Amino acid sequence: MNEKAQVPIRKLAYEVTRADALAFTMLRHELSWWDKLRLLVLIGVAGLLAGLVPHEIGPVWWWTSIAAILGVAGIAAIAWTNLDVRRKAASLPVPAGRVTLQQWDDHISEHHAAGVRKVDYDRISHAVLTQGYVFIRAEAVPIIVPRRAFETMEDMQAFAADIDERSRRSAS
Repeated sequence: MNEKAQVPIRKLAYEVTRADALAFTMLRHELSWWDKLRLLVLIGVAGLLAGLVPHEIGPVWWWTSIAAILGVAGIAAIAWTNLDVRRKAASLPVPAGRVTLQQWDDHISEHHAAGVRKVDYDRISHAVLTQGYVFIRAEAVPIIVPRRAFETMEDMQAFAADIDERSRRSAS
């Protein structure tokens, strides 16, 4: 057997924390129907309450009441969305301890204390590159590779581009 075939293209070692999972969930994503409905109901309730404020209390108190109702609704929407993002981050399985990521010609393997996860390139939709992370969107659980796993930013960019190219080639 060829010895070169048994050596991974790239090998990275790092640790993943809950903060890294939170960074993944903070990525821009489209609101689900439930998120949209929840915010719509919150806005509707605020509008209904604002509509119930009587005009007889005078313009200053009327505007103060309206501003207070809308302010509380805005704070509630931000808090509710923030809690939802944190709940989603807490539900992501984060490998405990040291993670070793090996990139091979046909797959990526993630080695950690809980075992080994092998992901073929055709199951990867794409790699998202940010200033601090490479998020590899694979199946339901992403592979999170923090910036600290790379020596330079150029290494990180090359890794993300290579993953994208290999997944694109394997999909076609």
